[in-house]
Amino acid sequence: MEREFAPEDIVQVSSGILIPGKRQSGPLAIVRFMLQEEIEIRQLPAAMRVCGPYLSRQFPRLRRARPKLNQPAEYYDRWLRELETAFGQRMLPVKQIPVDERRDALARVELF
Repeated sequence: MEREFAPEDIVQVSSGILIPGKRQSGPLAIVRFMLQEEIEIRQLPAAMRVCGPYLSRQFPRLRRARPKLNQPAEYYDRWLRELETAFGQRMLPVKQIPVDERRDALARVELF
């Protein structure tokens, strides 16, 4: 099963870096979809670590789009514009974590 999400949200989950000033609803929706579980906001960092490698395999081009940590707001504004230039405003189809791998993935989220 697939569902479409914004490239900026996919990159946040795959890189494990939440963009300051951006709402966390996009990354949270992605991990909930991928894991088919109601992940709580406190579990988001762990869920991003679990889901990130799956997204990197689905979108190898997005690996190069990883933002840097601890930058001023202007950096992230520029980074988002560059991402939009590279990928447009189109949504990208994200696949769920395979059912046979989901239990192990959820266990790793619960450990954190």
